[in-house]
Amino acid sequence: MMDSSRPMYRVNLPVVLMAITCLVSALPDSPAHSSPLADLSLSIETGKSTYLTGEGIDLKVLVTNRTSDTVSVMNLDLGDSYFSITLWDATGKSLRIKGPRGHSIEGLIGSWVIQPGESLAGVFGLDGIFGDLPRKSLTPMLPPGSYQAQAVYRHWWRDQYISNKISFRVTEPVGPEREAFDLWREAETDYLGGQTENGIECLRKFFALHAESNYAAATCHLAMFIDKQHGSEWAEKLIREYPTSMYFEGALGRLAGAGVNPSEREQRQRDLLAKYKGTLTGALIEKAISKGKEREKNNALLMERWKAEQSIRDGVDK
Repeated sequence: MMDSSRPMYRVNLPVVLMAITCLVSALPDSPAHSSPLADLSLSIETGKSTYLTGEGIDLKVLVTNRTSDTVSVMNLDLGDSYFSITLWDATGKSLRIKGPRGHSIEGLIGSWVIQPGESLAGVFGLDGIFGDLPRKSLTPMLPPGSYQAQAVYRHWWRDQYISNKISFRVTEPVGPEREAFDLWREAETDYLGGQTENGIECLRKFFALHAESNYAAATCHLAMFIDKQHGSEWAEKLIREYPTSMYFEGALGRLAGAGVNPSEREQRQRDLLAKYKGTLTGALIEKAISKGKEREKNNALLMERWKAEQSIRDGVDK
């Protein structure tokens, strides 16, 4: 039986909806967008059609704004948004791989705003991140075989964007490449077994004999972690001799000093830019610096937008 002594409250739904609409309109300007599945296109491609076992597989991801409006790909709720890659082997068995930097597309392409008609690209390295494979090494790798790959980007308030499907093959190395592969794996095995000095010696032998190998960039990247005393030297070797590799930004981050204060990091970046001015390495450093500044600005805007969104949620909960 209802207690008539207590006042009754009724929710006026139209008023509540109008209040929410007003709160949303008070948010910082949000880029316009068109209907889901029509405003963005997502495509992927690999640098080549055949890779050696353990070789870095560089997957280029291209996001294109096909509308006449600015489109935002900023994720306000990373728990419901993700970028992922699905691989299928020749038997049809699938393996899903989550993407970088909070699984966000803006972390991959370096921006959360895409202008009308603009295409932004990022490189997603497939090696070393196969979470479902046995982790018997620092760089888990696909076994030889034929594979297909497809990307999916799901935005928290939109639908899914699905890329084209691509094919590539992984083959066993032979001849000199087999020798290079064995040295690389021996260095890694020695390191994991506590024989660091032996591992470092294998690395030196590798570059004395196989500096032009398809495994050179990956081995240089491995050396950054194994040979900690000379990690910065290996990082500079990587950006100088293998600037087009998928490990470039990681090596640059090591040299610029990840974790140091912003002013010191900027000075190190300027020094590197001056040192390699006029070279491909210099051009890529300049591009990475610009991308980093854009990411920092986007992070600040993301925090502002998240706070505004949270204040609306808190108000509705009350």
